[in-house]
Amino acid sequence: MKISYGIKSMVEDDYQFNYDFDYKDIDKSKIGFQFGHDIKANREHQEITIKVFSHIVYDGKTIAKEGVMAIFEINPFDEVIASANEEGIKVKEPNLIDTFINVAIGAMRGMLVKNLKGTPIEGCVLPLIPMNIIRENVIKKKTEK
Repeated sequence: MKISYGIKSMVEDDYQFNYDFDYKDIDKSKIGFQFGHDIKANREHQEITIKVFSHIVYDGKTIAKEGVMAIFEINPFDEVIASANEEGIKVKEPNLIDTFINVAIGAMRGMLVKNLKGTPIEGCVLPLIPMNIIRENVIKKKTEK
């Protein structure tokens, strides 16, 4: 069976910059990134919603945040999503979901670069995140419950 998919929408759903932070002595090499994501399936509309977000942290304080929400259409939906409920989703085509996550992360990375231009932390780029790290975090969440 042939699976078709596409981006239905993609929006920046969060951006914040901490203007109150004192940036004059900041050491950019000590800036850290915290990353998170959420995946929801909507069988009725045959779509997957992926939210990705990142906090830029320095010395334990969030100095900027970025978030993106992307909605992907899938047809036929049941060929990709085995089940979906409040606990999460089970997929038949994990590589396709990986692709969707990578697209959303790429958009977030670009928006972050655009938004930080002209700020004291211009040039701080969200590092590449291997999919195996993302998968490990999802598995940990499900087993900790």
